[in-house]
Amino acid sequence: MVQKILLILTWWKTFFGWYTHLDNIVEYKKTLSENIFACIEMCRLQYIDIIVMPVKRFYDLLKWKTTLEEEKRKLIKEGSKK
Repeated sequence: MVQKILLILTWWKTFFGWYTHLDNIVEYKKTLSENIFACIEMCRLQYIDIIVMPVKRFYDLLKWKTTLEEEKRKLIKEGSKK
């Protein structure tokens, strides 16, 4: 019950902050759209799977996958130098 209340309060705070900053809405939508399609491309997930994913998990997945790809590139670059 407490978790539900915290979730609702967090959602409300996020929504209120987003809704009252109209200048940022267009940029937020653009960035979100780019992040969604980047996630589709990098993780090979369906659009619907990403949309129903919790927001924190979505951004954590993007961060993890980006870090993984950077490490992979570094290892390949080091391997090609040898």
